[in-house]
Amino acid sequence: MGEQREAYFRIDKSNISGCGTFATKKVRNNVEIGCAFMIIGSNGIQDKDITSTELGALTNHSSEPNLLIKRDGNKYIYVARRDIEKDEELTVDYSEIGFDGKKDFNI
Repeated sequence: MGEQREAYFRIDKSNISGCGTFATKKVRNNVEIGCAFMIIGSNGIQDKDITSTELGALTNHSSEPNLLIKRDGNKYIYVARRDIEKDEELTVDYSEIGFDGKKDFNI
């Protein structure tokens, strides 16, 4: 994870909301940015079965995102939807994720 972060994104203050993720260098279309979410269980309870990485938790929503999400086995990977400029905020359309990514479940 640290290697992916250093290679493609950094965390900084966002003009969209709170903190966000930003490209550390120009990223070409279709390049994998990193793992956003992972399936870690099979309890049938989304909040317990899926966990987010730093990239997944801090990437902000946009209705015109520069990332898309691709499932690869038990991982959800953010991929550049188009060329992304250095220092551009990384965004994803949350409706494409298929789950809210929040931990609402309490034991």
